[in-house]
Amino acid sequence: MDEFTDNFVPSFLNQEPVVILGLTDSEITLTGIGSSASALVLAIGFGFLAGSLMVGLVIFITSFIGFMFGFSAFFKYFKQDKPRGYFGAMLKVRFKLGAKSYYLTDSPLIIGRTNKKVIFYE
Repeated sequence: MDEFTDNFVPSFLNQEPVVILGLTDSEITLTGIGSSASALVLAIGFGFLAGSLMVGLVIFITSFIGFMFGFSAFFKYFKQDKPRGYFGAMLKVRFKLGAKSYYLTDSPLIIGRTNKKVIFYE
């Protein structure tokens, strides 16, 4: 626990707010980086093919805007019907970054007496 964090503050207050189009700040940053890299590769290729810097610049600007919409639609589709923080937890589990403290599978809660485990930890 950080010395600046109050113990009585609920955890949802410290979560990242939704900024634009249902995406958080880190997702918008990832979208920008991914679309910049993709647009740059496309612009350099078409710039050399056309032999003009202006063609590459125009293709970079238009493809950057297109990739921004595409990557943001991908994030929105991927986050649909998932709880908050699922995407970050899934990346941490997939790339083995603190995977011991996360579980992504759950079983429905059954009320009654049973010998079965309700939540399976991996």
